[in-house]
Amino acid sequence: MKKTITNIALNSLYQLFLIAMPVVTIPYLSRALGVYYVGEYSYLSSIVTFFSVIIIFGLNQLGAKIIAETPFKKRRYEFSSIWTIQIIMGIITSSLYLLFLTLSSSRTGNYLLLFFPYLLSYIFDISWFYIGIADIKKVTLRNIIVKTATIIVIFSVVHSKSDFNMYILINSIGMFLSNIVFFVSLGHSLPPKIQNVKFKFHINRIYLKNAFILFVPLFAAQVYTSLDKTIVGGLAGSNQLAFYDQSQKIARILLSLLTSLSIVLMPKMVEHRENKERTNFILKKSLDYTFILSLLFSVLVFVNADNFVPWFFGTDFSSMIINMKISAVIIVFISYGGVFSSQFAVAEGLYKQFAIPYVLGALINMTLNLIFVGYFKSLGATIISVVTELIVCMLRVVLVKDNVNFGFLVHGQFIYLLSACLGLVGGTLVRVDLGNIIIDMIVRTVIVITLFLLPILFMKSPIKTDIKLLKNTLLSHRNS
Repeated sequence: MKKTITNIALNSLYQLFLIAMPVVTIPYLSRALGVYYVGEYSYLSSIVTFFSVIIIFGLNQLGAKIIAETPFKKRRYEFSSIWTIQIIMGIITSSLYLLFLTLSSSRTGNYLLLFFPYLLSYIFDISWFYIGIADIKKVTLRNIIVKTATIIVIFSVVHSKSDFNMYILINSIGMFLSNIVFFVSLGHSLPPKIQNVKFKFHINRIYLKNAFILFVPLFAAQVYTSLDKTIVGGLAGSNQLAFYDQSQKIARILLSLLTSLSIVLMPKMVEHRENKERTNFILKKSLDYTFILSLLFSVLVFVNADNFVPWFFGTDFSSMIINMKISAVIIVFISYGGVFSSQFAVAEGLYKQFAIPYVLGALINMTLNLIFVGYFKSLGATIISVVTELIVCMLRVVLVKDNVNFGFLVHGQFIYLLSACLGLVGGTLVRVDLGNIIIDMIVRTVIVITLFLLPILFMKSPIKTDIKLLKNTLLSHRNS
């Protein structure tokens, strides 16, 4: 249990760094590069991310599951089986990317060439191995050091719009080095008796088939998490894309913390797969805490958006305040549905149920974006993104609810909705104007959290029971 909690904390830190690194620099870059180049970077990175999903090929989920099921003595064989697929997909995808680069305009092609190390880094992304063995401590700190160094270099080198090329290259090399770090500790996590035996690269057809099944929904997901940016940039321009993309940055950073819970607990679900009672218990705890935190984060983003956007992004981004308020709710939809999908469906091998929401979501999102983005710009794309995530969330729940004790899982969750409503009303209606934006946001956040906790603490909720149990445990240890 202690190791699981440690891994949750470390993986939260790791996932936060993966997504937050560019966001940490935004207050500086949004002013140094301006709205246009911030949007241009989002447009280019969406293309690269789309190709990167082909390299990963569903192996983040499948690889973690297989390694979690594999005895220590067979780890090397299984690791080489999985990574062989990743290497092959990397070679194919890199070739397609270079072909795409040559067919692009010279300006776009030059930018995409600078992104090439970023794309290659996904060949060496074996985070699934460490997630599968439930031990990411060895690589997390090294990875953070590399990314911190990247941020320092960005602040040292990037000062104006003329440094845009250098900004792309720094991020690309930083991403490449951070994934190479995974291999530093790999030998210690493989069987010592055969540590000096060379890897035998071979293709496991069963793994390839299952990886493809997982790849289809993940590829579809990129249609509305990456390709949507390509569509918005193409139809509405880089400025509108900047408003659309940046308005979701904070929400997606918070999402990285919540989804890390599913990433760490998925191997646990595999371990207890035969014990339905234990599975439902783990799922219930994960769902409750994910729901509470997602609701709280969503409300906080909404009520603070008016002050946060001009303070964090700069006044040039003030037009996207409404986008940030609307997109705040995706924190709830993505994280709640993710518990049923990434945590339960993958652990149980329900790949069809895992795939369907992504595929339908992609079709809906792409169709609506092509129809409405040209007219309603970034605001239309934001609303479409929220509608898509709501539909995907509902499908994720409906498709697996017969495989779980659904009544048990959702028991008491209306209290959390009441908490969110109370926090939202209080945070919106209570006027806070103390003459300092930071102090205003802190005071408003304290008000929201206080109101949010009232129903949870004073009504009969599962979380209140956990708090009492923790309190009694601490008191018993103190008295012993």
